[in-house]
Amino acid sequence: MKEIIKTKICIIGGGVAGMFAATTASFFKFDNILLEKNPFLGGQVTQLYPSKYVYDFPTKIKDRSKAIVDELEEQMNSYKETKVYKSIEVLDILSLENDQYKIVTDKNFDIICDFLIIASGIGMFKLNQLEIDNQPIVAENIHYTVNTHNPIYKDKKIVVLGGGDSALDWANYFVEDKITNDVSIVHRRNEYRAKPLSVEMLSKNKVKEYKDYLPVEIENNCITIEHNQTKQKEKLLYDFLIVQYGQTPSLIKIDLLEKMEKIGNKIKIDINQKTNLKNIYAIGDCTYYPCKPNTIVTACADATKVIWHIAKNKSPW
Repeated sequence: MKEIIKTKICIIGGGVAGMFAATTASFFKFDNILLEKNPFLGGQVTQLYPSKYVYDFPTKIKDRSKAIVDELEEQMNSYKETKVYKSIEVLDILSLENDQYKIVTDKNFDIICDFLIIASGIGMFKLNQLEIDNQPIVAENIHYTVNTHNPIYKDKKIVVLGGGDSALDWANYFVEDKITNDVSIVHRRNEYRAKPLSVEMLSKNKVKEYKDYLPVEIENNCITIEHNQTKQKEKLLYDFLIVQYGQTPSLIKIDLLEKMEKIGNKIKIDINQKTNLKNIYAIGDCTYYPCKPNTIVTACADATKVIWHIAKNKSPW
């Protein structure tokens, strides 16, 4: 017979959004349980970008993303209202009477909660691979994450592939941290998908930019890129390729959650982060609303809105 643990709020996902939801719940003296499948907290920040600089967090001119995650975890753990379970898998979610939910886990206990918060981020994900002619390109010096504690990048030729925030942040990082001055970035479009400040820093850091180019050949540490319009080709020598093509997400597969309205693979929410299922909220990267930025700050804001709504709302769902 499995033990049943009752709580006001259950949070599925221990990334930034989930941790700050737990912290904010504690502000209101709400008992809450946070469940995280991995043996660590922080979500994709910890898993993929622990050493990347964050420039858009209040009070921080810049700081490592993992440092911010560590501070959020320390803050959360300072409140007795929160219980955290790592390395735990949610097997099912059952709707009960009185609008409660039962969270079935792979441990010797299940959880019954009044409110459920989905903070699963992009869930399980696969890094989008570098391909040429639909064939994956694999080599020891093609990296998808960067270990900043590893000295292998020192004074090397670095080529970054991608045009989003992560690609530009890494390109700028190698120069700003005096790792190497030989950095190039290749993006398949003519416009970056990154913050204007990051774009401006590329010029200041003298990163060589190749926009509207696609990789067409790789051989002997030389990548050949071709301009989409003119078909002009350039050859770039490299010691390391840093591929930042994003991830393909996969939300947790639970029958009840399949009933949630979605836009693409994101959960549709209203202004208070409510889903179409009563007493179930969603926050962070797993959600959609128009012009939504996926940042640490907005994840914290999502969490704040949910807990305030639970605390203050008197209207029907």
